[in-house]
Amino acid sequence: QTLIVKKLDSMIDYFDFLHESIAREMNNNSSLEETLHSIKLPADMKTNPLLQERYGSLQFNLRGLYHRYSGWFDQNGTHLNPVSSKERAQSFIEDMGGDEKVLQQSRELEQNKNYKLALEYLDLLISAETKLKDAHQAKSEILMEMSKHYKHPITINIYKRLANMERNKAAEIAKEG
Repeated sequence: QTLIVKKLDSMIDYFDFLHESIAREMNNNSSLEETLHSIKLPADMKTNPLLQERYGSLQFNLRGLYHRYSGWFDQNGTHLNPVSSKERAQSFIEDMGGDEKVLQQSRELEQNKNYKLALEYLDLLISAETKLKDAHQAKSEILMEMSKHYKHPITINIYKRLANMERNKAAEIAKEG
């Protein structure tokens, strides 16, 4: 077989595996999070040099297929007609002791390298439209740091681009303020 035929066969096997795995998980009523956790590439696909992640990634592909098949509604009643992001964030921030405490907690999470959760705290501040300059600047720094922890070039570039966008938002707010 030629290299092109081998590559095409490998890709067909990969996509068949993804579609079958997603269908199985959805038929078992698995959430997206459960699906991402449970689907792992078989050893032969994981080590196949023709299937190495260069543009997309397994996680990107699984998320895309899951949403393609499930549509916008994730079977969570809270998400059917949700409260606004701003209202939710304001309530959470109040319950957490105020915007300074939320900002401080995000900094502690960042120091402990819990970047994803730190971003969630910062998103609360951004959604509530409070501490915007600080939140956007901190988010920029975390996203840039996260870009250093991935080998996948697309993921690295996405994190860097988002970090620059957040830095620009912080700079715009500083100019206005």
